This record gives sequence, C-alpha cells and structure tokens, in this order.
Amino acid sequence: ALLKSNDIIPILLNQDNIKNALKSPDMDFIIIPGGSGTEIAVALKENILNNITEFVANGGGYIGICAGAYLPIKGYNDFTSQIEIVNAEAIDVINWDRGRGTAKLSIDKNHPVFTGIKNTEIEFEYINGPVFKHADLGFPSYKELATFKTNFDRNGTVTSSMIDRTAILETKFNSGTILLFSPHPELTTGKEFIIINSVDHVTRSKKNKY
Repeated sequence: ALLKSNDIIPILLNQDNIKNALKSPDMDFIIIPGGSGTEIAVALKENILNNITEFVANGGGYIGICAGAYLPIKGYNDFTSQIEIVNAEAIDVINWDRGRGTAKLSIDKNHPVFTGIKNTEIEFEYINGPVFKHADLGFPSYKELATFKTNFDRNGTVTSSMIDRTAILETKFNSGTILLFSPHPELTTGKEFIIINSVDHVTRSKKNKY
C-alpha cells in the first residue's frame, strides 16, 4: 500500500534493526501489522517496546493494525503490559477468536484518514481484531473514528456484541499521534489508500516519511 505513494519510503523492520531505526531522525512513523499482539511483544522484548514508547512520546507516529492495535492498549497479559500508550482496552479479550469476513463500519468521513470516501459506511476485511472500549490508564481518552455495524461470533462462544463499539481510533501520546485499526484496510481491495492517508495524518507536513 505504501509503495503506491510517491513521497513515502517504507523500510521493513525486525527485532534486529528496529532499535537503531527508532533513533534515526529520518524515521517519522512506525506501522505494526497483523499477527499476534503477544508474539510481537515477546519478539520485541521490553527494551524495544520502551523504545517505541519513547519514539511516539517524542512525536513519532504509530499505526497499529489488528495485532498492532492490540499491542499498545491496556495490557491483557504480562508481555503486552510492557507497552501501554493508548487509553483503551479490548472487550472480551479472552474470546478474541471472533472470526473473519467483511465488516461494515460507520465512519467519521470528515476525518483525514477517510479522505476519498464519500459514504458514512465502509466495508473492511476483518480478522479477529480488537473491539475497543475506553480504559482507566490515567491519560486522555481516544477519539472514535469508526464503529462496527457487523458482529462476529465464531461458534457462538462470544457473548459481547461488536455492534456500535469502536473499530478505529485516534489518540495522542505526549507529542505523538496514534491510529489503531481493528480491521484491515491494507487487505481490502480498493481501500489500501487509507494506509497512505493514515501515514500522512500521523506525520502531518513532513515531506519524506520513513
């Protein structure tokens, strides 16, 4: 998705090179993608998670998608509790395996992330992403950018409905801007540009984005 932009230079990071990248003055944002929030936390370890916290606090942008959105909210185990920079938590996290498919969302279409979207509803690919609610971490509440209009309840095991719950949010952590996506715009054909919009938003007016 990012390669479709002429002014964003994406660099693939891993647990070996991320520490130095986070210290680079040319790095403006980080995207943590799907997978497992716990496995990402285990791989990065506490010191790198602390580096991410510092990076965002000093003005870096953070975009989390699915697992990357689980990671910085109120921790749900010892590993994810090592980074808490968003005053949100996932509802019914023990029943995270909700299912996958097309999720309909109601959006704030006037927000810059949704530039190019004309309707107040949009569909995204959904794969077990977090369903957010406000938490009690002691810093500012998040801004709700989209809510679910579709519920997933694999095998009837999930008792808490997703309907009208937060699906996409924005918040600040010190000087940094954070966007969290429960669904997957990057996996939704024709909606990949929302990732570019998101990078533009969290990095604002900077010309070259790493």
